[in-house]
Order: sequence, then structure tokens, then C-alpha cells
Amino acid sequence: MANRIRLGMVCMLCEGWLCAVAAITGSTAAAHPPNSESDDSHRALQQRLDRPLIDFSDTLFTPQQGTPTDIDQIAQTPDGFLWLGCAEGLVRFDGVNFVRDFGTTLPNHAVSSMFVDKDGDLWVGFLYGGIVRLSHGKFEAFDAGLPPGHIIWSIVQDQRGVLWATSGFGIYRLTGHRWTEVGSNIGPSTHSVYGLAGTLNDGRLWVANNKRIWFQKPGTDQFEQGDKDTLWKSKLGFDYTKLPKESADEIEKIVASPSGVGLRAVTLDASGALWSAFKDPFTRFRWVTSPGGKKEYVMEPLPHANNAIYTPFADRAGNIWLGEVGGLERLRPNKVNVLAAPNDIIGVEMSPAPDGAIWVGSNQNYGVYQIKGDSRVAWPALGTGLSAINLDKAGNTWFLKATLDPAEDDIRVLSNGVIKRLSYPAGVAGSTTIGIVDDPLGGHLLVTSVGFFRLNGDTWTPGSGRSGLPSDMPNHVYEDANGRIWLMYAGNRLAVIDGAHAFTYTAADGLAVGNVSSVDIKPDHFWVAGDDGVARWDGKRFVAITLAGNIPLRNATGVVETPQGDLWVNAVAGLYKISSAELDRAKANRDYHVNASMLDQDDGLQGGTQNLQHGQSLLQGSDGRLWAARSEGVAWIDPSRMMINPVAPQAIVLSISADGHDESMDALSLPALTHVLRIAYTAPSLSMPERVTFKYRLDGVDQDWQDAGTRREATYTNLRSGNYHFHVMAANEDGIWGQQDAVIRFHIAPAYYQTWWFMALCVIASALLASLLVAFRIHQLQARLRLQLTAKQDERERIARELHDTLMQAMYALVLQVQTWSDNRLIDIKLREDMRHVTDLTNKMLTDGRDRILALRDSSELESDLARMLRETGDELSRLFSSRFSIRKYGNSLGLRSDVLHNAFEIGRESIRNAFLHAEAGTVTVILRFDKRNLTLVVCDDGIGIPEDILATGGRDGHWGLAGMRERAQSIGGKLKIARGSHRGTEVTFTVPARHAYGTLTARLRRHLRWKLRPGGPS
Repeated sequence: MANRIRLGMVCMLCEGWLCAVAAITGSTAAAHPPNSESDDSHRALQQRLDRPLIDFSDTLFTPQQGTPTDIDQIAQTPDGFLWLGCAEGLVRFDGVNFVRDFGTTLPNHAVSSMFVDKDGDLWVGFLYGGIVRLSHGKFEAFDAGLPPGHIIWSIVQDQRGVLWATSGFGIYRLTGHRWTEVGSNIGPSTHSVYGLAGTLNDGRLWVANNKRIWFQKPGTDQFEQGDKDTLWKSKLGFDYTKLPKESADEIEKIVASPSGVGLRAVTLDASGALWSAFKDPFTRFRWVTSPGGKKEYVMEPLPHANNAIYTPFADRAGNIWLGEVGGLERLRPNKVNVLAAPNDIIGVEMSPAPDGAIWVGSNQNYGVYQIKGDSRVAWPALGTGLSAINLDKAGNTWFLKATLDPAEDDIRVLSNGVIKRLSYPAGVAGSTTIGIVDDPLGGHLLVTSVGFFRLNGDTWTPGSGRSGLPSDMPNHVYEDANGRIWLMYAGNRLAVIDGAHAFTYTAADGLAVGNVSSVDIKPDHFWVAGDDGVARWDGKRFVAITLAGNIPLRNATGVVETPQGDLWVNAVAGLYKISSAELDRAKANRDYHVNASMLDQDDGLQGGTQNLQHGQSLLQGSDGRLWAARSEGVAWIDPSRMMINPVAPQAIVLSISADGHDESMDALSLPALTHVLRIAYTAPSLSMPERVTFKYRLDGVDQDWQDAGTRREATYTNLRSGNYHFHVMAANEDGIWGQQDAVIRFHIAPAYYQTWWFMALCVIASALLASLLVAFRIHQLQARLRLQLTAKQDERERIARELHDTLMQAMYALVLQVQTWSDNRLIDIKLREDMRHVTDLTNKMLTDGRDRILALRDSSELESDLARMLRETGDELSRLFSSRFSIRKYGNSLGLRSDVLHNAFEIGRESIRNAFLHAEAGTVTVILRFDKRNLTLVVCDDGIGIPEDILATGGRDGHWGLAGMRERAQSIGGKLKIARGSHRGTEVTFTVPARHAYGTLTARLRRHLRWKLRPGGPS
């Protein structure tokens, strides 16, 4: 409080009119920085503000909501935040939350001035000296050159972009980061108390002390003496001294008042209206156009309970903010226009007038008015207490009275400006009159709670003259353009009188709106509204309209389809609009839930729907305006000129917390294993912040935008480590989205088991383990197969040995005996020839037997040791023949492909067999060489050698041994060479390249390593 008293005392040193002008210039600069709004937005703002004060909503923000008190300064930055300067310091407001903690220490808590420059930076001056700048979310002190301890009264920027400050000690200009006091040579004297500074509309600076005012010379730092009239004319845009006397006197009081602090509470809004809180009541001065087309400057007082208003401020959306002793107040222009203050009109009855106007009355004490455009004409002769207003085809308006006074309880007919009074028919007195319409059979039909009555001339006849109507009476009556009468009943019943006939729609036709209260008739369809919603007759059945989210259209008392095809519904929650596009979708798909916008009490509607009304609660005048009767009054809107908030909100990310711990916004690196991530965001929107909606997306997690509604926090759980981009956008109450999304980048550190090197190690370890498991399994299978092969081979060898040792030996003995007999000359020669023939056959049998024995020993299920298999083949043949056999091996055969092993063995066995059977050799030698380039097999002997003709032709006719060997060699990518030996005999050489012989890369590497590590030498 001491700060506030000191502030007021210093301000009292200045002339009051200068204080008022300072408030105007400061507020205007902060609210409307140059080029901050487009022409369209400015026109939209003017439309929002160009309305009576009764069409403003008044909202008070109290300390219980976190609002600061003693608010003396208000400014708005381009991001939409409202900044409040008060005794406790600087406070930021986004429409929902008041924020005091900015993560930094300001030089002084008490704020004395604020200014938003052309770059959108906020400059704050303090009561005990010092200035700070807020730029891009960072505060920076600008104290150099300022006198310590002296109040900063004003901060302004001239048309060149130079910043100026005034204090209780002088005028200062900012150069770089330092303030320089202006000397007396440029105009104002030094070391004077300059409490005020501002800019004219042409951008020139003005300053003032307690005696004089100076204007800056264009384009220089020089000043010349100015005057208050020029200043005020510049700010108001016109010469206030030429206003009508009453208005001019009031403005002059503001200009000349020496009241101190209170005179700072003056501002201009975007429409040019002047708002003044210098005295009670709070008053707006503005230009209006009367119904006759004349422009007038009027004063509009706003009764106000709290008179201690320090400063008003107009924001970019057209809201008027009042900084007060007890808190903060907002005046927001409503979308809906009202006819009178709340509860001034109760029990509303409405009807169109023949000239395009609207008749409005009530069943209470409110009179009858004819509304046309912005004019309202009272008709006291029509009295009060109406139960219905009806317009007939002849252009006569019927007013049905419902009062307790018998002298007033009658029917009044207005025809060509003349009022005619009619008495009700007998038996109607004291009942409820519902309406009167043209009777298709002639005359008029009166509908009451006790029955129908027909009027022909001056004669009343009881009854409707039709059969087929429900026995009870309707609650509402309506006559359409074709002369049909629509009677609306309780319990899903709608009766129609068409000429002399009547019929009724019921629930059997799909009607499910409850008690019917309104209809709207179109050429090819019609709408019905009731307690339980709205339905459309499509020519066959009623189809209910369902809102998205299954929101019920409860107590729908009025329905209107505009010429544009949009549907408006007057329901208890508010006034709904369903676009023609949504209606088309609903027509195409009966299960479709339509999207609708709604106007409610926050938009200016007065109360809910009323149940005692008999006429239309929603109608459209010839000028296109929609009129809605509500429980606390009458409201209207122009659908073609719906007021919108043109200011799109800019989303801002406020904070990020990981597992409950707030993280620094400077370098967002979040800890590993973050389980719960919360991102708080906002969007400063000061008109209707409760209707601001958001959508957000986290790249890499969300495939599309997530609709957050009005929620201002996004939560993610168990995010993987890595880099992320979070986007958020906001839309205001009219669905206007910000042009730019707010983006924040952050990184979640990986745990050690989430790093690339750990993953790589895991992959390598898994591969090694898999290799070991595969190798182990292969070893098991090989061992099992080896056991099976060994058992089979052992059995075959046993059989071969027994055949060799028994049958073959006996046959050899037999052959020797027969051969001995064949050589005995004592035996007959013919018999000896027969014996020789038997000997040849027996030798052939022995040869075949040896082949079968070798086949038993050399099973097709080969073992993997090629050298051993060739050795066993040669050893077996050497026992049958006299030739010697030897084998030499170089290298190791590990890793030899199975097909190569099989074909190499067959080639080697065939070569060894040929050497034993046909070469008559003394020695047969096999050389087997395994090296890193080739597999080489050589079979050589010292026999008679292969004939030249066989070498030339590649084999004997009818024999396929040599041809088969060549085919085998080619099938595995090898080469076969058959030639005579260097001295005598035959040499067979079979070669296979290593890439074909040793199989997989792993096997070849193992082969190569074994080759490198081999001890060397033949084995």
C-alpha cells in the first residue's frame, strides 16, 4: 500500500489531462502494435465492439482465482499473453492461469510502467528504478545509465524505433544497452520530473513534466513545445471541442481533471471508442448512427460496483480489461444481441410483422414493441399481458390478451395502424388462448384450452368443423404459407388441417420428439421440434437428428431452416446451428451424428427455453435476423454477419516433466528410462479461453494429430530412447486455428542396454550362440549317422570277408584244379577245351564276385574321410591281385562338400580298379592333395599303359567307365586328365578348385586356417 500511495503522490505532480493522455497512448501502443492486424481483422474487431454495453459480458477475476490486486499497468505481447503490473510485481495471464514465477529474479517487485515495442518485446519499469526487457522468453536487465532508486514513469518508442524512458529524474534515450540522459539543448530541461511520455498517431514522441508538453521534431532527437489540444485531437481522430455540448463537456472534464491516478484510467479501443474510468460510472464514448441515419457521439455508462479502477486496456480481440484495487475485470463483446436487460422481458411472445419487422410482447407486464432494424417502437395501446401474437394472410396482427382484468381480457387486431378490439366467445374467459389463424373454410379459427372456435364476421361458432382431430387441445398452433394449420400436441402427436380435412402424425410415423412445440415447413420436407429433440419428415417417415457425442437436443422449442440450408434449433442448452453440409450427410446416412455449433449464455443468451410460450420461440425476420425467445429475455443474431474472434491463438509449450520432475526448457535431455512424460502447453486467448481447443502430435509416436479438446497437457508413457519433436496447435472459440504450431525438441537418453553398442554385442552374441547350437546339433547328427554307417559298414565287411575266405577261396581252388586238368594231355582234347571254357566262366564269376565284395565294402553311404576310403579300396584290391598299393595324403580334408567327396571317391575308385584289373601293374599309387587353391587326386601305375586309341576316343565302345568319370568331374566344377605316365603306365589326374571343393565361407576359412597351421608333409 505504501508503494501505491507513493505512486499516487508523484502522479499528482502532473497535470491531470496529461495523465489521461499518457494512459491512452500507452494502452493503445501495447494493444495494437503497428501492422499487427490485417484490415479484415480490424473490421471484424470493429464489428465486435460496435454494440451497446448491454451486449457485453462482464467477468470479474478475484484473488480467490489467483488474480493479483492493485493492478496499475496492463499490456499485451504479440503471443497473446496479458501482462499485469501491480504492487506485488509482474504477473502473466493466458485467460486461465495467473503466473508469477518466471524462473528469474526481477530487479524490483513493484511495476510502474510497461511497453511493448515494435519487435514484440515487453519492457517493464519499476517503482524503485530499473528496467527489464522480456524477449523470446528471457528477461534481461537494462539499468545502465538510469538513476538508481527513481521511478520509471514511461517507456515509449518513436517512429525511428528509438526507445525512450521517463523517470522522476529526467528523460533517457537507449543506445545499445545503455540509457543516456537527454540534455536541455534538445528541448526539455534536464533533471526535471517527467512523469509522462507517449507517441502521436504520426509516430512522433511527446513528453511532459508537471508544467509543459513537448513534441518530437520529425526524424530528429530535437523537441518543440506542444499543446494538449493537438495531442487529444491526434489520439481521438477528431476535434473533441466540436462535439455537442454535453459530450464535449464530459471529454473536457477528463482532459482538465487534476484527479491524479484516476485519470490514467482512459483508453481507446479498435473502433475508436473512448473508455474512461475517471469517475463513476465507468463510461464509454463512441459514435453511433441513429435509425434516421444521423451520426451522434454518445456516452454509455456502465453501472459498476467497484469504483476503484486504476486503468482500462483494450486487447487485440476487442475485450476491455479493467485493472482494479480488488482484482481484474473483463468486458467481452457477446456474439448474441439482446433486446433488454435480463429478466426485463419474461414470458416472451413473438410474431413477424407484415413490413418485415418483429412484434415482441410478454404474458407479464412488459409492453408490446415493434422491432425493425435497430429501432424499437412501443405500442402502449396494445396493453400488456399477451398470450399469443398471430399474423394472418391479410396482414392483420392479432394480439390475444390474457389478463385478470376483464376490461383488458380481449382480442386486439391491428390493421393498417388501427386497433380493433374483439370479445372472446362465451366460455373462453379464464381459459388459456393458444392462437388464432386463418381458417381454410373461411374466417378465423381460435384455439384455446377449452376448444376450437370459428369466427366469421362477428359471429363465433364452437368447434373446428373437422373430424379426425385428437380429443384434447394442442399446446401450439402454426399456419404455413399454403394455408395449412399445424396443431402441436403432447405425446408425439402433430395434427394438420388441410382444407376441410384433418390427419395426425404419431409415433407410428417415427415421430419421437415428445411434446411437440415447433414446426418449420418447407416445400418438400418439414422439421419438428419437441422436448426430446428434432426430427425431419422425409416424405415417408420422421428421421431424428442426433448430435455428435450423442448430445441430446433437450427442450427444443424452436426450429428454423434458413434459405442457406442451415438449421437453427432453440434448445434449453442454447442456440444450435447445424450446417447444410452436415444435414446432407445425415440425409445420406440416417445413422450419421451431425456436428453442431452452439451459442449459450456465455455468448449473451438470456436464460434457458421457456415452457409457457404458445407462439414461435425462434423466427427469422425479412432482414435475415434470427430472433430467439428465452426464459430471461429476447436475443437476436444475424447469421450472415456472425461475430467472430479474428485473433488466432498461438500455442506455447510451458514445461516438460519426466516422472514428476520438471526439466529445464533450455537443453531438453531427459533421463534414461523415463516412464511418464507430461508436456504442459497453453494458448493465450482472452475472450473465451474455456473454449480454446488443442491438438498435438509427437513425431514417431502419433501417426496423426491427436484431438485434445480443451485439455492443456499431453501425457506419454514408456517412450523409447531417442530424439522427439512435439507439435501443438490451438484454435479459438470460433474454430480459427493458429497459423503456426509450437514445436519443442527433446531427447531421451538410452539406458546401457538401449545403446547401439549393446545391441550390436547382443546380436553378435546371439549369432555366436546360434552358431554353437547349430554346430553342436550338426555334431550330434553326424555322430548318430556315423554310428549307423559304421554298423552297416561293419556288417558289409563281415559278409565280404566270409565270402572271400570261404566261397571265393573254394572257387579259386576249383579253378586251379580244372585248369590243371585242362593242361593234362592224357585227357581228350575236346574235353580239355570244355574244361578251359569252364575255367573262363569261373574266372568271370570270380571277377563278378570280387566286384560284389568291393561294392559291399564301398557302401554308397560314404564317410567323410576320402583318403581312408581310397586306402580301403586299394587294400582290398591288393589282396585279390598281386599288385602293390600305396597312398600319400597332403593337407586335411575337413570341410569337403558331400557331393565333391562322393564324386572324388567314385573317380578315384574307378581309376584304382582299372589299374588293378587292366594295367597288369606292379605298383598302384594314389596321391591326394588338399591345399588352399585346389583339391587334387592323382592315380598312377607302372603297368602296360592305356592304349592310344582309347586315349584318342575317350573310351571303348560299349564301356562307360571313362565317360562316367569325366561327367562326374564336370558336375562338381572339376577337371579330369588321363594320360600315359612319364616312364610307363597310366596317370589319372582329377582337380577341383577350392571354391567348389570346400563349400561354405566358414568351411573355407577353417580350411585356410588349417592349411596355414598344418605341420606340413604328406601323411
